[in-house]
Amino acid sequence: STNDSRPRFLKLTITLHITSDVDVKLIARKLPLIRDNFQLYLRELRSEDLQGAKGTYKLKEELLLRINQIMSPVIIQDILFKEMLIN
Repeated sequence: STNDSRPRFLKLTITLHITSDVDVKLIARKLPLIRDNFQLYLRELRSEDLQGAKGTYKLKEELLLRINQIMSPVIIQDILFKEMLIN
């Protein structure tokens, strides 16, 4: 969302840091739910929310919180940004 009614786009590629290979299968089964949850959150963001290191850190924090709620009791250690493009 923007204040000037121009559409903005975010392309985000992430890697999940997990401690057990066993958890990979569970993550794969829950991937549609994870994607849906992330997209609902990302669509509410404004371009100002993503500015600077503070915005990127907040985004990482929010996504990590959301995925850990979905994956409980499995814990995702971290979300690593492979690609983040804002247009």
